[in-house]
Amino acid sequence: MKAFDKFSHIAGYGRIVAAIFGNLETQDYELIDVDAVPLSEAQAAIQTRGLAFIGVMGLMDGKPRTALDVELDEETGAALSHAYVQFACARLSKPKGDSADWLRRLFALPDTRAN
Repeated sequence: MKAFDKFSHIAGYGRIVAAIFGNLETQDYELIDVDAVPLSEAQAAIQTRGLAFIGVMGLMDGKPRTALDVELDEETGAALSHAYVQFACARLSKPKGDSADWLRRLFALPDTRAN
């Protein structure tokens, strides 16, 4: 698999995917939600802080997957894994739309089935 393919595979087929940007010298890292649009604010912050692309993290078939562009030490890898778990929990706890309102409207519809 080509180097670019490992990133695009996780980004394209994974769920809850985060792009990892960082500065190895300053130990400054940022996880960016690849589904977040627009990315202009994140890009500006990344450039200002001097961060470079490190890799991607995501879930594939319910299992965590990581593709890195650089080798990380064990401590940094553990810290980024912990940050990804927090990122994923935040994404999973964020409601998608107003499902309670949608259910109220659904149950308010008349039943047109023949009895």
